[in-house]
Amino acid sequence: MPIDWRSRAGAGVEWLLDERHARQVAWIVFALALVVRLTALAVFPNTPLSVNARNSIIAGASLIHQGQFLANPDYPMLIPPLPALFMAGIQSIFGDGLMAVKIIQVILDAMLVAVIFAIGRAAFSYAAAVLAAFALTVYPVAITVPIYIGTEALFTLMLALFVLHAVKALEHQTLGWFFAAGLFLGLTTLTRGTTQFFPLFFFAFIAWRQRRSLSVRLVGQAACFLVGMAVVVGPWTARNLIVLDAFIPASISGQPLLHGSREDFWLIRDRDRNLSGYYEYLRTQKGITVSENPTWPEKERFYRQATIEVYRERWQKAPLSFFPYYAKKFARLWYGTESGRNEWLMLTLNLPLYLFGLLGLWRFRQTHTDAAALLGVLLAYFIAIHVAVFAYFRYLVPVMPYVLLLAADGAVLALERVRGRVLTPSIAQTYGSA
Repeated sequence: MPIDWRSRAGAGVEWLLDERHARQVAWIVFALALVVRLTALAVFPNTPLSVNARNSIIAGASLIHQGQFLANPDYPMLIPPLPALFMAGIQSIFGDGLMAVKIIQVILDAMLVAVIFAIGRAAFSYAAAVLAAFALTVYPVAITVPIYIGTEALFTLMLALFVLHAVKALEHQTLGWFFAAGLFLGLTTLTRGTTQFFPLFFFAFIAWRQRRSLSVRLVGQAACFLVGMAVVVGPWTARNLIVLDAFIPASISGQPLLHGSREDFWLIRDRDRNLSGYYEYLRTQKGITVSENPTWPEKERFYRQATIEVYRERWQKAPLSFFPYYAKKFARLWYGTESGRNEWLMLTLNLPLYLFGLLGLWRFRQTHTDAAALLGVLLAYFIAIHVAVFAYFRYLVPVMPYVLLLAADGAVLALERVRGRVLTPSIAQTYGSA
C-alpha cells in the first residue's frame, strides 16, 4: 500500500502547530539550526577577516592574553570589549586558533533561534513563532553570521536575551525581571555600543503603554533596570575615565559618524579615494587637525569635529539636500553593503520578508500585547539610529529576527485568509477572529 505523504506532512504540520509541543519544537529548531550552521562552517572554514575583526577583536584578545587590557591606553576602542573578552576566554581553553571561536558562535546562534521562538510566542501567535523559527534556521544571512569573526553573533543573542527578559518584566512587573533586563542590555551594549541609548526609549515606551507619568513604581523599575545595566557597563566606563581621561561608555563612535555623513564616504572604495582629500581640506581650510599619534579620545574629537563640519556645510550650502540624503540612507539600510557588491542579491533575498512584514505590520495594529509593541519600538530605534549615523544592511542584521517574526505573522494572516480559519487558537486569543 503506497504511503500517503500528503497526509503525513499534514499530520506533521498539525503536530508542530500544537502548542502542547512547544518545548519539543524549541529543541527541534535549535538542533536544526545547529546542523545547518555547522555544515556551513565545514564548507567555508576560512572566511575572510574584516578590518574590525583584525584590528579590534583579534588584536584586543591578543592584548588581553598579554595582560595589557585594562591599564593599556592603546587598547582598541572602535568596538566595546566583550567580543575580544569572549574570544580570549575561548582561546584560553581551546588554543589560539579561530575555529573554536566560530564553533561557539555557531552554538550561540542556534540558541538564538530558540530564544526568538520564545519571543515570538509572547509577542505574536504560536503559529507565527513556529514559522519564524524555522525561517530563521535556514535564512542565508543568519547562517553566515556565526562563521565569520565579528560582533554580530554575540550581539544578536545578547539583544534577544534582553528582549526576552524585557518581555518578562513587562508581563510580571517585578523588579527582578527589570534588573535582569538591564543586565542583558548592558552585555548587549558592551558587545556593540548601538544600544546604549535604548533605556530612554524603553521607559518612555513603558510610561506611554501603561498610561502613567512619573510614578514611584515606574521610578523603581527604571532604577532596577539601570542598576543592572550599570553593573555591566559601569566598570568599563570607569576604566575609560581613569585610563583615557574621557567619558566613553562603550566605544568611540566618531568614525562611523563621519563615514555616514557624506554620500561619497559610504562605500569603502569611495572613502579610500576621498577621505584623505577631505582631511587635507580640514587641515588647510578649517584648522581641524589631529596629532601624528593620537590617543583614542583625540581621534574621537577629530572625527566628531569633521562630522560636524560636513553637516554645517550641507546646512549652509544646500539645506534641502538633507531630505534626499536621509531618504537614501533609509533605503540603503535595507540592502546596502560597504563594498557596493551583492546589493541586488540582498534586496532580492529580503524583499519577500519585507512585503510579508508590511502585512504583519498591518495586523500589528490589532494586537494589544506589550511584547509586540516592544519589538516595534526596538525596530524603530535601530532604524532611526542607523539612518542618523551609518546605514548598511549589516547593521540591521541583529534585528532581522524580529522582521522575520513580523513577516511570519503576515504570512500566517495570508494563510488564514486563504484557508478561511485561524491556524492556532492562540491567534484568535491574541487578535480576535481572523
